[in-house]
Amino acid sequence: MDTFWPGVGGNWGRWGEADERGALNLIDAERIRAAAALVRSGRALSLARPLRNGLPPYYPRAGESAFDHRMITWWGSNAGGDVQAASDRVRSECHGLEITHMDALSHIAHRGRGYGGRDFREMAGPEGVSACDITTAVPVVTRAVLADIPRLRGVDHLPPGTAVGHDELAAAAPSLAPGDALIVRTGRWSATTPEPGSAPTVGSTSGSVSASAPGSVSGAASGSAPESALASGAGFASGSVPGTAPVSGSASGSGGRYGRLSGLHPDALRFVHERDAALVGTDGPGDAFPVPVDECRLPVHVLALVYLGVHLVHSMALDALAETLAAEGRDDFMLILAPLAVPGGTGSPITPVAVI
Repeated sequence: MDTFWPGVGGNWGRWGEADERGALNLIDAERIRAAAALVRSGRALSLARPLRNGLPPYYPRAGESAFDHRMITWWGSNAGGDVQAASDRVRSECHGLEITHMDALSHIAHRGRGYGGRDFREMAGPEGVSACDITTAVPVVTRAVLADIPRLRGVDHLPPGTAVGHDELAAAAPSLAPGDALIVRTGRWSATTPEPGSAPTVGSTSGSVSASAPGSVSGAASGSAPESALASGAGFASGSVPGTAPVSGSASGSGGRYGRLSGLHPDALRFVHERDAALVGTDGPGDAFPVPVDECRLPVHVLALVYLGVHLVHSMALDALAETLAAEGRDDFMLILAPLAVPGGTGSPITPVAVI
């Protein structure tokens, strides 16, 4: 099937009309054994950000905070003979820009249709979702490949608003195989406060790429990569990115409610589709903001969740993992994901674990 983006088809019906797992079907026993074989030191790293009271809410209806932790009992509050107990409760959004979380395939629809072509009006309601909830993704164990884009460019982090495309992912994760998880680092958590008015970039190119003339680029190469890296091609100007709309109008400016955040260009999903990746995780929101194209408001979410059936993991903590893998001269590891098993849930806070 065709989608709105050149080179990215859909997986509707590939694993049967009633399928709810999408590309996670690619992770079979062989892929899990291959992931386990990657373990050398046995070191386990958390890839989650801390959950703290006061995180800004993503949805206005969520209240004053995206996350709330409260004690229920503590010393002196629950007399019980010779036994004391401390207990608590948490309340959390399952999505947003700060919380490390996993999207279920039911999180997003496009033009009224969810994954598999389901009618979203029937799929999602006030009591939860009726198909493709987060329980269908529990658990995930697979080989993962880190695409460390700042390291590829020779910088600490990408400029805010950078959209990473097909070519940089192909260069940073050449060994990505069917059933693998693609994990993309932009260096978001290493970045200092962005300068006001800093321009969004696609690869290492600012300016526009004509949607009517795939491959044509206007504007001069820029970004934070050193000149020597750009000269050698390490910065990867986006001339090979087809169908990219000019960064103008709704796709420019401050990024609106999202601000300016680095992430993926929709053409990155062409690489995901070509390699048959089972899952995509990033240290940001998935989509780059401002969105660099005009075809869709959330193109990466739509292409991944709705059409490819590829689950997304957002706001991962990847800096320590990147340093560890670089020190060992490798880019792959065993990834373990265990989202909360919430029937009807559209996502879950999560602590991804990398085993090295």
